[in-house]
Amino acid sequence: MQPPSSASTPDESNPADRREAPRTRRQVRVQVTDADAKMPPVSAWVSDCSLGGLCLSVKEETPVGTVLSVRPSTAPAGVPWVQIQVKSQRRFESVWELGCQFVRTPSYSVLLMFS
Repeated sequence: MQPPSSASTPDESNPADRREAPRTRRQVRVQVTDADAKMPPVSAWVSDCSLGGLCLSVKEETPVGTVLSVRPSTAPAGVPWVQIQVKSQRRFESVWELGCQFVRTPSYSVLLMFS
């Protein structure tokens, strides 16, 4: 009998992962702006998403506690901006990875656009 493989692809479900809000891993291009969505948006990538928040890859360092607005780049015009708060950050290669929490959980249909 062989031990279970520890390698899994991002689309595979991991039975050992028993989070309250399981994460999905798929690169989704998004637009990011200030909390009130007044500044011109910049491009970023969502690499990890759950019911609680998302992991955002950006070019600029962003202080913990900052509130931003985000929406998928391919979203139709009527899709609202979603507010997120930066809870953690770390430098990863040439980008900053921001661990963000939704200020208010978006509707399921909007959430699906991030994953």
